[in-house]
Amino acid sequence: MALFEKREEVFCKRDREGWTAAKAALKAAGVRGMRAWHFEDEPPVGGCGCKLDIRNFGPKGRIDREMYVVTVPAAELERAAAALASLEARV
Repeated sequence: MALFEKREEVFCKRDREGWTAAKAALKAAGVRGMRAWHFEDEPPVGGCGCKLDIRNFGPKGRIDREMYVVTVPAAELERAAAALASLEARV
């Protein structure tokens, strides 16, 4: 794997279950160089540098505001697209 290789985004949603299924499908298809991560899409509500979001303390508990992302090398894009298309066909 090259250090500075071009990467393509194949998954970017607010869907944790879909993200884990996509990672498993890409791994099963043998796609090499897959990178998966998540980040918080919305900043917390509150002042003074508060790390607790007051919207998470409702009757339904914590709200998932994470954005889930999977990227693959450009050379593996076709294999990844085929693997994710077969995953979408099963659902």
